[in-house]
Amino acid sequence: MTYKAILFDADGMTLLSPKFSARIQEAYGIIWDKMKPFFSGPFQECKLGKADLKEELAKVIKDWGWQGSVSDVV
Repeated sequence: MTYKAILFDADGMTLLSPKFSARIQEAYGIIWDKMKPFFSGPFQECKLGKADLKEELAKVIKDWGWQGSVSDVV
């Protein structure tokens, strides 16, 4: 294999980020187990443009305990 470029991150910074599920639970009190079916189901169709994200979120956010609007989630 021939390489055309090699990139190095030389600024000395390493970013360690908590998992998305942990951040959501900490920031908004939403339990990941309640959100997981959405992300493994309808969200997959949304990523492909086969379903509308806002319409799909509207169906589930109240079950998550979300108090805001669909636009707030997005």
